[in-house]
Amino acid sequence: MLAPLLLLALSLLPLAEARAQAMPRVDWVLTDAPPSVITEGPLQGQGYVQRMLTELLMPGLPGWQHEVQVGSSLRILRDLAERPTACTPYMTPTPARAKAFHLSRPMGYFLTPIGLVMRRDDPARPAAGAPLSLARYLASPTQPRLAVVAGRSYSPPLDKVLARSRAQVQALPLTRATRSVLAMIVNRHDVDATLVGDVEFNYFLRLHPAWQDQLSWMRLSEQPDRLQYGVVGCARSAEGQRVIQALNRLLEQPEAQAQVQQLLEHWQTPEGLERLRRARAAAPEFAPSQAR
Repeated sequence: MLAPLLLLALSLLPLAEARAQAMPRVDWVLTDAPPSVITEGPLQGQGYVQRMLTELLMPGLPGWQHEVQVGSSLRILRDLAERPTACTPYMTPTPARAKAFHLSRPMGYFLTPIGLVMRRDDPARPAAGAPLSLARYLASPTQPRLAVVAGRSYSPPLDKVLARSRAQVQALPLTRATRSVLAMIVNRHDVDATLVGDVEFNYFLRLHPAWQDQLSWMRLSEQPDRLQYGVVGCARSAEGQRVIQALNRLLEQPEAQAQVQQLLEHWQTPEGLERLRRARAAAPEFAPSQAR
């Protein structure tokens, strides 16, 4: 009795393989940037972008095969430019990216407090108080050395400042670039400062409590609190367009938008969460009741 059943099962394998090969494919590319993507430790796999992908976006594309890879920010941009099936689940839209890739409708609203991180005992560290000007800091006589993540957009205002100061800015094409740069600053290794989001910085302080007494995060005047959103980005190909069209139908649903927002807000500090909610309430186009 077992032999006929085994033969039947074996005969169905080619059909299953053919069906899988006929399914369209999505190659998801993520960057290791906690807490959006966490690839090690007790919270491995629990980053908000990872959960967004596995709990919402992939189930929302049941007719596709899904492959997930982790790489640097430059790897993401290169794959989106060169691989017709490449997508990334959450990126900040910019005019250049809108021209180069297919982007989804907005999802997941957040504030943009990217700050400057340097050693607390750095003589160039300004006194606490008003936000620091990144342009003025880079133009100071000490000529500080700033390291950033290659391929990452820190917001259009900050990107413009960085573009004008290329001689002092080192862009690192590393998979775990932010963590590496913070360690370089702590160890006084050829870097004076870097740019890091407040939620991101707080995550690393939780991992490395000793850094609390060694590093200082300062708000930047070029980037006041401003509501932004993320998008899914896919290759500008027929395959990428089909994925974005399917995901846009998913993201039209208020429940999907609420799920993304909840995943993002999970990592906010109470103070950051209150600022975010006040900002959304003050901007009708970003109000929680809106599903864009």
